[in-house]
Amino acid sequence: MTSVTSSTPVVDPALLAAAAKGPVDAVVFFQAPQNATTSGTFERFAQIEDMPLGAARKEAAYSAIHDLGAATIGAHQSQLDGLVKSGAVRAIDTLWSLGAVRLRGASLDTIKSIAAAGGGVQSVMQDEIIPLPQLPTGPITDAVDGAIESAPPVEEPGKVYEDWGVKRMNAPAAWSQGITGAGIVIGSLDTGVWTQHPVLKGSFRGTNADGTQTADYNWKDTVKELPANNTLPDGSTFDPAVDGAQDGTSKRPIDLNGHGSHTTGSAVGWDATHITGVAPDAKFIAARGLGEKGGSMFDLVAAMEWFMAPTKVDGTAPRPDLAPDIVTNSWGGAATGNPFLWMALRNWKRAGIIPVFASGNAQPTVPGQVAVPGMYPEALTVGASDLDDTRAWFSMYGPSDFSGDHKPEVIAPGHWTYSTLPDGTVRDVFPVNGQDHPASGTSMATPHVAGAVALYLQAHPGAKFGEVINAFKKASDHYTNPNDEIGYGIVKVDQLIQPGTISKDAKLTDAARVAELDAQVAKAEVYNEKIRTPGWPPRKPGQLDPIESQLEAAAAGVSMGAVPPSAGAQAAGALISA
Repeated sequence: MTSVTSSTPVVDPALLAAAAKGPVDAVVFFQAPQNATTSGTFERFAQIEDMPLGAARKEAAYSAIHDLGAATIGAHQSQLDGLVKSGAVRAIDTLWSLGAVRLRGASLDTIKSIAAAGGGVQSVMQDEIIPLPQLPTGPITDAVDGAIESAPPVEEPGKVYEDWGVKRMNAPAAWSQGITGAGIVIGSLDTGVWTQHPVLKGSFRGTNADGTQTADYNWKDTVKELPANNTLPDGSTFDPAVDGAQDGTSKRPIDLNGHGSHTTGSAVGWDATHITGVAPDAKFIAARGLGEKGGSMFDLVAAMEWFMAPTKVDGTAPRPDLAPDIVTNSWGGAATGNPFLWMALRNWKRAGIIPVFASGNAQPTVPGQVAVPGMYPEALTVGASDLDDTRAWFSMYGPSDFSGDHKPEVIAPGHWTYSTLPDGTVRDVFPVNGQDHPASGTSMATPHVAGAVALYLQAHPGAKFGEVINAFKKASDHYTNPNDEIGYGIVKVDQLIQPGTISKDAKLTDAARVAELDAQVAKAEVYNEKIRTPGWPPRKPGQLDPIESQLEAAAAGVSMGAVPPSAGAQAAGALISA
Protein backbone atom coordinates (compact mmCIF):
# COMPACT_ATOMS: atom_id res chain seq x y z
CA MET A 1 0.00 0.00 0.00
CA THR A 2 1.81 3.05 -1.27
CA SER A 3 1.05 6.57 -2.39
CA VAL A 4 3.36 6.28 -5.41
CA THR A 5 1.54 5.98 -8.72
CA SER A 6 2.51 3.58 -11.48
CA SER A 7 0.94 3.22 -14.91
CA THR A 8 1.97 -0.40 -15.41
CA PRO A 9 1.39 -2.95 -12.63
CA VAL A 10 4.20 -5.39 -11.87
CA VAL A 11 3.16 -9.00 -12.46
CA ASP A 12 5.18 -11.80 -10.88
CA PRO A 13 6.56 -14.06 -13.67
CA ALA A 14 6.35 -17.06 -11.35
CA LEU A 15 2.64 -16.39 -10.92
CA LEU A 16 2.07 -16.29 -14.68
CA ALA A 17 3.98 -19.55 -15.12
CA ALA A 18 1.93 -21.26 -12.41
CA ALA A 19 -1.37 -19.88 -13.73
CA ALA A 20 -0.58 -21.25 -17.19
CA LYS A 21 -0.96 -24.72 -15.65
CA GLY A 22 -4.25 -24.01 -13.89
CA PRO A 23 -6.06 -21.74 -11.40
CA VAL A 24 -3.86 -20.25 -8.67
CA ASP A 25 -4.11 -17.95 -5.67
CA ALA A 26 -2.97 -14.48 -6.73
CA VAL A 27 -2.28 -11.53 -4.44
CA VAL A 28 -3.15 -8.08 -5.75
CA PHE A 29 -1.59 -4.98 -4.18
CA PHE A 30 -3.45 -1.73 -4.72
CA GLN A 31 -2.13 1.82 -4.67
CA ALA A 32 -3.70 4.15 -2.16
CA PRO A 33 -6.06 6.62 -3.85
CA GLN A 34 -4.68 10.12 -4.22
CA ASN A 35 -6.78 12.45 -2.11
CA ALA A 36 -6.53 14.69 0.93
CA THR A 37 -7.56 11.91 3.32
CA THR A 38 -4.88 9.45 2.25
CA SER A 39 -2.22 12.16 2.03
CA GLY A 40 -3.04 13.08 5.61
CA THR A 41 -2.68 9.45 6.67
CA PHE A 42 0.89 9.25 5.39
CA GLU A 43 1.65 12.41 7.37
CA ARG A 44 0.13 10.75 10.46
CA PHE A 45 2.53 7.83 10.12
CA ALA A 46 5.54 10.08 10.74
CA GLN A 47 3.90 11.50 13.86
CA ILE A 48 2.92 8.05 15.13
CA GLU A 49 6.45 6.68 14.74
CA ASP A 50 7.70 9.45 17.03
CA MET A 51 5.34 8.39 19.83
CA PRO A 52 6.52 6.37 22.84
CA LEU A 53 5.75 2.66 22.75
CA GLY A 54 2.48 1.68 24.37
CA ALA A 55 -1.29 1.45 23.99
CA ALA A 56 -1.78 4.96 22.60
CA ARG A 57 0.67 4.33 19.77
CA LYS A 58 -0.88 0.93 19.00
CA GLU A 59 -4.36 2.43 18.73
CA ALA A 60 -3.20 5.40 16.64
CA ALA A 61 -1.31 3.14 14.24
CA TYR A 62 -4.21 0.73 13.89
CA SER A 63 -6.62 3.55 13.13
CA ALA A 64 -4.35 5.07 10.48
CA ILE A 65 -3.35 1.81 8.81
CA HIS A 66 -6.85 0.33 8.86
CA ASP A 67 -8.46 3.48 7.48
CA LEU A 68 -5.93 3.72 4.67
CA GLY A 69 -6.30 0.04 3.81
CA ALA A 70 -10.08 0.19 3.84
CA ALA A 71 -10.05 3.21 1.53
CA THR A 72 -7.54 1.55 -0.78
CA ILE A 73 -9.44 -1.73 -1.12
CA GLY A 74 -12.80 0.03 -1.07
CA ALA A 75 -11.95 1.89 -4.26
CA HIS A 76 -11.99 -1.49 -6.03
CA GLN A 77 -14.76 -3.24 -4.12
CA SER A 78 -17.30 -3.31 -6.96
CA GLN A 79 -14.74 -4.85 -9.31
CA LEU A 80 -13.82 -7.46 -6.70
CA ASP A 81 -17.45 -8.32 -6.03
CA GLY A 82 -17.92 -8.81 -9.75
CA LEU A 83 -15.09 -11.34 -9.90
CA VAL A 84 -16.81 -13.48 -7.28
CA LYS A 85 -20.29 -13.17 -8.77
CA SER A 86 -19.06 -14.10 -12.24
CA GLY A 87 -17.17 -17.12 -10.95
CA ALA A 88 -13.84 -15.73 -12.15
CA VAL A 89 -12.46 -16.44 -8.67
CA ARG A 90 -13.61 -18.82 -5.95
CA ALA A 91 -13.29 -16.36 -3.07
CA ILE A 92 -11.46 -13.20 -2.01
CA ASP A 93 -9.50 -12.60 1.21
CA THR A 94 -8.38 -9.14 2.30
CA LEU A 95 -5.40 -7.65 4.13
CA TRP A 96 -6.36 -4.17 5.28
CA SER A 97 -2.85 -3.64 6.61
CA LEU A 98 -1.33 -3.86 3.13
CA GLY A 99 -4.21 -2.73 0.93
CA ALA A 100 -4.11 -6.15 -0.69
CA VAL A 101 -6.45 -9.00 -1.59
CA ARG A 102 -5.96 -12.67 -2.38
CA LEU A 103 -7.92 -14.00 -5.33
CA ARG A 104 -8.54 -17.69 -4.74
CA GLY A 105 -8.60 -19.86 -7.85
CA ALA A 106 -7.76 -17.13 -10.37
CA SER A 107 -7.19 -18.15 -13.98
CA LEU A 108 -4.40 -16.84 -16.19
CA ASP A 109 -6.91 -14.75 -18.14
CA THR A 110 -8.29 -13.21 -14.94
CA ILE A 111 -4.80 -12.28 -13.77
CA LYS A 112 -3.92 -10.73 -17.11
CA SER A 113 -7.16 -8.75 -17.24
CA ILE A 114 -6.58 -7.31 -13.75
CA ALA A 115 -3.04 -6.31 -14.65
CA ALA A 116 -4.12 -4.82 -17.97
CA ALA A 117 -6.86 -2.78 -16.33
CA GLY A 118 -4.30 -0.87 -14.23
CA GLY A 119 -6.29 1.80 -12.45
CA GLY A 120 -4.65 1.60 -9.05
CA VAL A 121 -3.25 -1.92 -9.26
CA GLN A 122 0.37 -1.77 -8.12
CA SER A 123 1.41 -5.42 -8.46
CA VAL A 124 0.07 -8.95 -8.78
CA MET A 125 2.14 -11.55 -6.95
CA GLN A 126 2.20 -15.26 -6.25
CA ASP A 127 1.21 -16.33 -2.73
CA GLU A 128 4.66 -17.63 -1.83
CA ILE A 129 5.05 -20.53 0.59
CA ILE A 130 7.41 -20.06 3.54
CA PRO A 131 8.90 -23.42 4.60
CA LEU A 132 8.45 -24.96 8.00
CA PRO A 133 11.44 -24.02 10.18
CA GLN A 134 14.16 -26.65 9.89
CA LEU A 135 16.70 -27.31 12.62
CA PRO A 136 20.30 -28.54 12.25
CA THR A 137 19.61 -32.22 12.89
CA GLY A 138 21.67 -35.31 13.59
CA PRO A 139 22.15 -38.12 16.08
CA ILE A 140 22.91 -37.11 19.64
CA THR A 141 26.51 -37.73 20.61
CA ASP A 142 28.35 -37.30 23.87
CA ALA A 143 31.21 -34.83 23.60
CA VAL A 144 33.44 -36.99 25.76
CA ASP A 145 33.21 -40.46 24.27
CA GLY A 146 31.24 -39.89 21.06
CA ALA A 147 28.63 -42.48 21.96
CA ILE A 148 25.13 -41.89 20.64
CA GLU A 149 22.79 -41.23 23.55
CA SER A 150 19.40 -42.96 23.40
CA ALA A 151 17.74 -40.46 25.74
CA PRO A 152 18.44 -37.11 27.41
CA PRO A 153 19.44 -36.96 31.07
CA VAL A 154 16.63 -37.95 33.43
CA GLU A 155 15.27 -35.22 35.70
CA GLU A 156 15.33 -36.03 39.40
CA PRO A 157 12.24 -35.31 41.53
CA GLY A 158 12.54 -32.26 43.76
CA LYS A 159 15.26 -30.58 41.72
CA VAL A 160 14.96 -27.31 39.82
CA TYR A 161 16.32 -27.27 36.27
CA GLU A 162 17.41 -24.18 34.35
CA ASP A 163 18.19 -23.68 30.67
CA TRP A 164 21.85 -22.82 30.12
CA GLY A 165 20.92 -19.90 27.87
CA VAL A 166 18.95 -18.16 30.61
CA LYS A 167 21.97 -18.43 32.89
CA ARG A 168 24.51 -17.45 30.21
CA MET A 169 22.58 -14.27 29.37
CA ASN A 170 22.56 -13.40 33.10
CA ALA A 171 18.78 -12.97 33.09
CA PRO A 172 18.41 -13.65 36.85
CA ALA A 173 20.41 -10.46 37.52
CA ALA A 174 17.43 -8.49 36.25
CA TRP A 175 14.92 -10.59 38.19
CA SER A 176 16.70 -9.75 41.44
CA GLN A 177 16.05 -6.07 40.70
CA GLY A 178 12.32 -6.62 40.23
CA ILE A 179 12.48 -6.81 36.45
CA THR A 180 10.88 -10.11 35.41
CA GLY A 181 8.83 -9.11 32.37
CA ALA A 182 5.69 -8.37 34.38
CA GLY A 183 3.15 -6.28 32.49
CA ILE A 184 4.67 -7.05 29.08
CA VAL A 185 3.04 -9.21 26.39
CA ILE A 186 5.00 -11.26 23.85
CA GLY A 187 3.39 -12.59 20.69
CA SER A 188 4.51 -15.93 19.26
CA LEU A 189 4.12 -16.37 15.49
CA ASP A 190 5.07 -19.95 14.79
CA THR A 191 3.55 -23.44 14.54
CA GLY A 192 1.22 -22.65 17.43
CA VAL A 193 1.70 -23.21 21.16
CA TRP A 194 0.41 -25.93 23.49
CA THR A 195 -0.83 -23.50 26.12
CA GLN A 196 -1.83 -26.31 28.51
CA HIS A 197 1.84 -27.17 29.12
CA PRO A 198 2.54 -26.81 32.88
CA VAL A 199 5.55 -24.58 32.21
CA LEU A 200 3.59 -22.32 29.83
CA LYS A 201 0.04 -22.32 31.17
CA GLY A 202 0.59 -19.60 33.75
CA SER A 203 2.27 -17.36 31.17
CA PHE A 204 -0.53 -17.56 28.59
CA ARG A 205 -2.60 -14.39 28.71
CA GLY A 206 -5.72 -16.43 28.06
CA THR A 207 -5.38 -18.52 31.22
CA ASN A 208 -8.09 -17.56 33.71
CA ALA A 209 -7.93 -17.67 37.51
CA ASP A 210 -9.81 -20.99 37.57
CA GLY A 211 -7.37 -22.60 35.12
CA THR A 212 -9.67 -22.45 32.11
CA GLN A 213 -8.45 -20.68 28.99
CA THR A 214 -9.96 -18.03 26.75
CA ALA A 215 -8.89 -18.04 23.11
CA ASP A 216 -10.57 -14.75 22.17
CA TYR A 217 -7.91 -12.04 21.73
CA ASN A 218 -5.18 -14.54 22.65
CA TRP A 219 -5.13 -17.05 19.77
CA LYS A 220 -5.22 -16.84 15.98
CA ASP A 221 -5.00 -19.74 13.53
CA THR A 222 -4.43 -19.31 9.80
CA VAL A 223 -3.33 -22.91 9.16
CA LYS A 224 -5.98 -25.34 7.97
CA GLU A 225 -4.48 -28.45 9.59
CA LEU A 226 -6.13 -30.37 12.41
CA PRO A 227 -4.64 -33.32 14.34
CA ALA A 228 -4.64 -36.77 12.78
CA ASN A 229 -6.98 -39.18 14.52
CA ASN A 230 -8.20 -36.22 16.61
CA THR A 231 -5.29 -36.75 19.02
CA LEU A 232 -2.95 -34.00 20.20
CA PRO A 233 0.77 -34.56 20.94
CA ASP A 234 0.14 -34.92 24.68
CA GLY A 235 -2.40 -37.68 24.02
CA SER A 236 -5.48 -35.57 24.73
CA THR A 237 -8.47 -35.49 22.40
CA PHE A 238 -9.26 -32.79 19.86
CA ASP A 239 -12.97 -32.65 19.02
CA PRO A 240 -13.37 -31.10 15.54
CA ALA A 241 -17.06 -30.44 16.18
CA VAL A 242 -16.22 -28.29 19.19
CA ASP A 243 -12.65 -27.09 18.64
CA GLY A 244 -12.53 -26.84 14.85
CA ALA A 245 -13.80 -23.91 12.82
CA GLN A 246 -15.66 -24.28 9.52
CA ASP A 247 -12.61 -23.16 7.55
CA GLY A 248 -10.46 -25.97 8.98
CA THR A 249 -8.60 -23.93 11.58
CA SER A 250 -8.50 -24.57 15.31
CA LYS A 251 -10.57 -22.45 17.69
CA ARG A 252 -8.23 -23.22 20.58
CA PRO A 253 -4.44 -23.14 20.87
CA ILE A 254 -2.66 -26.20 19.47
CA ASP A 255 0.82 -27.08 18.24
CA LEU A 256 1.10 -30.22 16.14
CA ASN A 257 4.80 -29.73 15.38
CA GLY A 258 6.41 -28.55 18.61
CA HIS A 259 8.56 -25.77 17.20
CA GLY A 260 6.31 -22.99 18.48
CA SER A 261 5.92 -24.47 21.95
CA HIS A 262 9.68 -24.90 22.27
CA THR A 263 10.51 -21.37 21.17
CA THR A 264 7.84 -19.80 23.36
CA GLY A 265 9.23 -21.61 26.38
CA SER A 266 12.58 -19.87 25.87
CA ALA A 267 10.87 -16.49 26.14
CA VAL A 268 8.52 -16.99 29.10
CA GLY A 269 8.59 -20.59 30.38
CA TRP A 270 8.54 -21.09 34.14
CA ASP A 271 7.10 -23.31 36.86
CA ALA A 272 8.21 -24.47 40.31
CA THR A 273 10.80 -26.91 38.94
CA HIS A 274 11.73 -25.46 35.53
CA ILE A 275 13.33 -22.20 34.43
CA THR A 276 13.30 -22.05 30.62
CA GLY A 277 12.31 -18.44 29.87
CA VAL A 278 14.24 -15.19 30.07
CA ALA A 279 11.10 -13.26 31.14
CA PRO A 280 9.22 -15.58 33.51
CA ASP A 281 6.49 -13.06 34.37
CA ALA A 282 5.74 -11.80 30.86
CA LYS A 283 2.52 -13.02 29.25
CA PHE A 284 2.20 -14.41 25.75
CA ILE A 285 -0.41 -14.73 23.03
CA ALA A 286 0.03 -16.86 19.93
CA ALA A 287 -0.79 -17.20 16.25
CA ARG A 288 -0.30 -20.33 14.18
CA GLY A 289 1.02 -19.25 10.79
CA LEU A 290 3.02 -22.37 9.93
CA GLY A 291 1.86 -25.95 9.47
CA GLU A 292 3.64 -29.15 8.52
CA LYS A 293 4.16 -27.84 4.98
CA GLY A 294 5.00 -24.31 6.02
CA GLY A 295 2.67 -21.37 5.58
CA SER A 296 1.54 -19.12 2.77
CA MET A 297 2.87 -15.60 2.77
CA PHE A 298 -0.63 -14.16 2.77
CA ASP A 299 -1.65 -16.21 5.80
CA LEU A 300 1.52 -15.29 7.69
CA VAL A 301 0.86 -11.61 7.06
CA ALA A 302 -2.76 -12.15 8.12
CA ALA A 303 -1.37 -13.40 11.43
CA MET A 304 0.96 -10.39 11.62
CA GLU A 305 -2.05 -8.17 10.97
CA TRP A 306 -3.98 -9.89 13.79
CA PHE A 307 -1.20 -9.05 16.25
CA MET A 308 -1.79 -5.34 15.57
CA ALA A 309 -5.41 -5.68 16.69
CA PRO A 310 -6.24 -9.09 18.22
CA THR A 311 -9.81 -10.23 17.65
CA LYS A 312 -12.20 -12.82 18.91
CA VAL A 313 -11.64 -16.28 17.44
CA ASP A 314 -14.33 -15.57 14.85
CA GLY A 315 -12.39 -12.52 13.62
CA THR A 316 -14.70 -9.87 15.03
CA ALA A 317 -14.28 -6.95 17.45
CA PRO A 318 -10.59 -5.97 16.95
CA ARG A 319 -8.75 -4.58 20.00
CA PRO A 320 -5.50 -2.75 19.18
CA ASP A 321 -5.10 -2.02 22.89
CA LEU A 322 -4.55 -5.77 23.37
CA ALA A 323 -1.72 -5.95 20.83
CA PRO A 324 1.53 -7.47 22.12
CA ASP A 325 4.60 -5.37 22.82
CA ILE A 326 6.95 -7.80 21.07
CA VAL A 327 6.54 -10.66 18.60
CA THR A 328 9.08 -13.49 18.45
CA ASN A 329 9.51 -14.94 14.96
CA SER A 330 11.63 -18.06 14.48
CA TRP A 331 10.96 -18.38 10.75
CA GLY A 332 11.90 -16.83 7.44
CA GLY A 333 13.09 -17.58 3.94
CA ALA A 334 10.95 -15.51 1.57
CA ALA A 335 12.24 -14.25 -1.76
CA THR A 336 14.16 -10.99 -1.37
CA GLY A 337 12.00 -9.12 -3.88
CA ASN A 338 8.67 -10.00 -2.27
CA PRO A 339 7.11 -6.85 -0.72
CA PHE A 340 4.81 -8.66 1.72
CA LEU A 341 7.04 -8.92 4.75
CA TRP A 342 8.87 -5.62 4.53
CA MET A 343 5.53 -3.79 4.39
CA ALA A 344 4.22 -5.87 7.32
CA LEU A 345 7.32 -5.08 9.40
CA ARG A 346 6.93 -1.37 8.67
CA ASN A 347 3.40 -1.59 10.05
CA TRP A 348 4.61 -3.34 13.20
CA LYS A 349 7.15 -0.58 13.69
CA ARG A 350 4.42 2.04 13.26
CA ALA A 351 2.42 0.26 15.95
CA GLY A 352 5.45 0.10 18.24
CA ILE A 353 5.58 -3.70 18.20
CA ILE A 354 9.20 -4.90 18.41
CA PRO A 355 9.77 -7.57 15.71
CA VAL A 356 12.42 -10.09 16.83
CA PHE A 357 13.46 -12.38 13.96
CA ALA A 358 15.84 -15.29 13.48
CA SER A 359 18.71 -14.86 11.04
CA GLY A 360 18.20 -18.43 9.76
CA ASN A 361 20.14 -21.71 9.63
CA ALA A 362 22.31 -22.99 6.80
CA GLN A 363 24.95 -25.56 5.97
CA PRO A 364 27.35 -24.20 4.92
CA THR A 365 27.01 -20.55 5.93
CA VAL A 366 28.34 -17.79 3.67
CA PRO A 367 28.31 -13.98 3.95
CA GLY A 368 25.14 -12.12 3.03
CA GLN A 369 22.89 -15.07 3.75
CA VAL A 370 20.51 -13.67 6.40
CA ALA A 371 16.94 -14.77 5.69
CA VAL A 372 14.04 -12.54 4.76
CA PRO A 373 12.53 -10.84 6.76
CA GLY A 374 15.44 -10.80 9.21
CA MET A 375 17.50 -8.85 6.67
CA TYR A 376 15.16 -5.85 6.87
CA PRO A 377 16.21 -2.87 9.05
CA GLU A 378 12.93 -2.88 11.02
CA ALA A 379 13.74 -6.30 12.53
CA LEU A 380 15.87 -6.96 15.60
CA THR A 381 17.62 -9.96 14.08
CA VAL A 382 19.17 -12.73 16.15
CA GLY A 383 21.87 -15.26 15.36
CA ALA A 384 22.77 -18.26 17.51
CA SER A 385 25.70 -18.69 19.88
CA ASP A 386 26.94 -22.06 21.08
CA LEU A 387 28.16 -23.31 24.43
CA ASP A 388 31.57 -21.73 23.75
CA ASP A 389 29.98 -18.26 23.32
CA THR A 390 30.89 -18.12 19.63
CA ARG A 391 28.67 -18.01 16.56
CA ALA A 392 27.09 -21.42 16.08
CA TRP A 393 28.33 -22.96 12.84
CA PHE A 394 24.81 -23.08 11.36
CA SER A 395 23.88 -19.45 12.16
CA MET A 396 23.37 -17.39 9.00
CA TYR A 397 25.00 -13.97 8.93
CA GLY A 398 25.25 -10.72 6.99
CA PRO A 399 25.66 -8.17 5.81
CA SER A 400 22.04 -7.59 4.90
CA ASP A 401 21.39 -7.98 1.19
CA PHE A 402 18.70 -5.33 1.58
CA SER A 403 20.49 -2.53 3.40
CA GLY A 404 24.13 -3.57 3.81
CA ASP A 405 23.77 -3.28 7.60
CA HIS A 406 25.33 -5.63 10.13
CA LYS A 407 22.94 -8.56 10.46
CA PRO A 408 22.20 -10.11 12.83
CA GLU A 409 22.29 -7.25 15.33
CA VAL A 410 22.95 -9.67 18.19
CA ILE A 411 23.40 -13.36 18.95
CA ALA A 412 22.04 -15.42 21.82
CA PRO A 413 22.19 -19.02 23.07
CA GLY A 414 20.73 -21.35 20.46
CA HIS A 415 22.41 -24.72 21.02
CA TRP A 416 21.02 -27.62 23.05
CA THR A 417 18.19 -25.39 24.25
CA TYR A 418 16.16 -26.76 27.17
CA SER A 419 12.52 -25.86 26.68
CA THR A 420 8.89 -26.95 26.40
CA LEU A 421 7.34 -29.43 23.97
CA PRO A 422 3.63 -30.04 23.26
CA ASP A 423 3.75 -33.55 24.69
CA GLY A 424 4.12 -31.90 28.09
CA THR A 425 7.85 -32.54 28.51
CA VAL A 426 10.78 -30.14 28.91
CA ARG A 427 13.82 -31.23 26.90
CA ASP A 428 16.95 -30.06 25.10
CA VAL A 429 16.24 -32.31 22.13
CA PHE A 430 13.63 -32.03 19.41
CA PRO A 431 11.83 -34.92 17.71
CA VAL A 432 12.24 -35.06 13.93
CA ASN A 433 10.72 -38.01 12.05
CA GLY A 434 10.66 -40.12 15.18
CA GLN A 435 14.27 -39.45 16.18
CA ASP A 436 15.55 -36.98 18.77
CA HIS A 437 17.95 -34.31 17.57
CA PRO A 438 19.67 -31.42 19.36
CA ALA A 439 17.27 -28.53 19.96
CA SER A 440 19.57 -26.07 18.22
CA GLY A 441 19.07 -23.22 15.79
CA THR A 442 18.59 -19.51 15.45
CA SER A 443 14.97 -20.44 16.17
CA MET A 444 16.02 -21.16 19.74
CA ALA A 445 18.16 -18.03 20.07
CA THR A 446 15.43 -15.63 18.95
CA PRO A 447 12.95 -16.08 21.84
CA HIS A 448 15.77 -15.62 24.36
CA VAL A 449 16.16 -12.10 22.96
CA ALA A 450 12.39 -11.55 22.82
CA GLY A 451 12.33 -12.32 26.54
CA ALA A 452 15.15 -9.85 27.12
CA VAL A 453 13.17 -7.19 25.23
CA ALA A 454 10.30 -7.81 27.66
CA LEU A 455 12.66 -7.17 30.57
CA TYR A 456 13.86 -3.94 28.99
CA LEU A 457 10.34 -2.69 28.34
CA GLN A 458 9.30 -3.33 31.94
CA ALA A 459 12.35 -1.39 33.11
CA HIS A 460 11.81 1.44 30.60
CA PRO A 461 8.10 2.12 30.04
CA GLY A 462 7.52 4.67 27.31
CA ALA A 463 10.76 3.90 25.48
CA LYS A 464 10.88 4.59 21.77
CA PHE A 465 11.44 1.97 19.09
CA GLY A 466 14.98 3.05 18.21
CA GLU A 467 15.95 3.27 21.88
CA VAL A 468 15.14 -0.40 22.34
CA ILE A 469 17.25 -1.51 19.38
CA ASN A 470 20.18 0.67 20.44
CA ALA A 471 19.99 -0.60 24.02
CA PHE A 472 20.52 -4.15 22.79
CA LYS A 473 23.52 -3.17 20.74
CA LYS A 474 25.07 -1.48 23.77
CA ALA A 475 24.27 -4.41 26.07
CA SER A 476 26.09 -6.94 23.91
CA ASP A 477 29.67 -8.00 24.37
CA HIS A 478 31.01 -6.67 21.03
CA TYR A 479 29.38 -3.24 21.11
CA THR A 480 32.61 -1.42 20.25
CA ASN A 481 33.61 -3.88 17.54
CA PRO A 482 30.53 -5.17 15.64
CA ASN A 483 30.84 -7.41 12.61
CA ASP A 484 28.63 -9.24 10.14
CA GLU A 485 28.91 -12.64 11.83
CA ILE A 486 27.71 -11.77 15.33
CA GLY A 487 26.55 -8.17 15.02
CA TYR A 488 27.15 -6.52 18.38
CA GLY A 489 27.64 -9.85 20.14
CA ILE A 490 25.88 -11.90 22.80
CA VAL A 491 23.13 -10.10 24.70
CA LYS A 492 23.98 -9.74 28.39
CA VAL A 493 20.95 -8.92 30.52
CA ASP A 494 23.05 -7.63 33.41
CA GLN A 495 24.34 -4.95 31.01
CA LEU A 496 20.86 -4.29 29.65
CA ILE A 497 19.29 -3.85 33.10
CA GLN A 498 21.94 -2.23 35.29
CA PRO A 499 21.35 -1.02 38.85
CA GLY A 500 20.45 2.65 38.83
CA THR A 501 19.29 2.68 35.21
CA ILE A 502 15.73 1.45 35.74
CA SER A 503 13.15 4.15 35.02
CA LYS A 504 11.41 5.72 38.00
CA ASP A 505 8.14 4.98 36.18
CA ALA A 506 8.84 1.24 36.00
CA LYS A 507 6.38 -1.01 37.83
CA LEU A 508 8.63 -3.46 39.65
CA THR A 509 7.66 -7.04 40.39
CA ASP A 510 6.58 -7.45 44.02
CA ALA A 511 9.20 -8.44 46.58
CA ALA A 512 7.64 -11.82 47.40
CA ARG A 513 7.81 -12.92 43.77
CA VAL A 514 11.39 -11.68 43.45
CA ALA A 515 12.37 -13.66 46.56
CA GLU A 516 10.70 -16.76 45.11
CA LEU A 517 12.68 -16.48 41.88
CA ASP A 518 15.94 -15.74 43.70
CA ALA A 519 15.51 -18.85 45.86
CA GLN A 520 14.67 -20.98 42.86
CA VAL A 521 17.69 -19.77 40.89
CA ALA A 522 19.98 -20.39 43.88
CA LYS A 523 19.18 -24.09 43.91
CA ALA A 524 18.71 -24.61 40.18
CA GLU A 525 20.85 -27.05 38.24
CA VAL A 526 21.64 -26.16 34.65
CA TYR A 527 20.06 -29.04 32.75
CA ASN A 528 22.65 -29.27 30.01
CA GLU A 529 25.76 -28.17 31.90
CA LYS A 530 27.62 -31.09 30.34
CA ILE A 531 28.61 -29.94 26.87
CA ARG A 532 27.04 -32.12 24.20
CA THR A 533 27.65 -31.69 20.50
CA PRO A 534 25.47 -32.56 17.51
CA GLY A 535 27.01 -34.98 15.04
CA TRP A 536 25.29 -33.61 11.94
CA PRO A 537 25.75 -34.86 9.33
CA PRO A 538 26.81 -38.31 10.63
CA ARG A 539 30.59 -38.60 10.64
CA LYS A 540 33.02 -41.43 10.31
CA PRO A 541 35.88 -41.68 12.85
CA GLY A 542 38.31 -38.82 12.26
CA GLN A 543 35.98 -36.99 9.87
CA LEU A 544 35.75 -33.22 10.42
CA ASP A 545 32.44 -31.57 11.21
CA PRO A 546 31.03 -29.17 8.56
CA ILE A 547 32.59 -25.96 9.86
CA GLU A 548 35.96 -27.64 10.39
CA SER A 549 35.80 -28.99 6.83
CA GLN A 550 35.21 -25.50 5.46
CA LEU A 551 38.13 -24.05 7.41
CA GLU A 552 40.46 -26.85 6.33
CA ALA A 553 39.41 -26.45 2.71
CA ALA A 554 39.82 -22.68 2.82
CA ALA A 555 43.33 -23.07 4.21
CA ALA A 556 44.15 -25.42 1.35
CA GLY A 557 42.64 -23.10 -1.25
CA VAL A 558 39.85 -25.54 -2.13
CA SER A 559 36.47 -24.11 -3.16
CA MET A 560 33.54 -25.44 -1.17
CA GLY A 561 31.04 -24.34 -3.79
CA ALA A 562 29.79 -21.43 -1.69
CA VAL A 563 27.17 -19.33 -3.40
CA PRO A 564 28.12 -15.65 -3.83
CA PRO A 565 26.66 -13.31 -1.19
CA SER A 566 24.35 -11.69 -3.72
CA ALA A 567 22.40 -14.92 -3.94
CA GLY A 568 21.02 -14.15 -0.48
CA ALA A 569 19.09 -16.47 1.76
CA GLN A 570 18.01 -18.87 -0.96
CA ALA A 571 21.51 -20.15 -1.58
CA ALA A 572 21.80 -23.69 -2.87
CA GLY A 573 22.14 -26.16 -0.05
CA ALA A 574 20.94 -23.71 2.59
CA LEU A 575 18.19 -24.35 5.07
CA ILE A 576 16.64 -20.97 4.50
CA SER A 577 14.21 -21.04 7.39
CA ALA A 578 14.90 -20.15 10.98
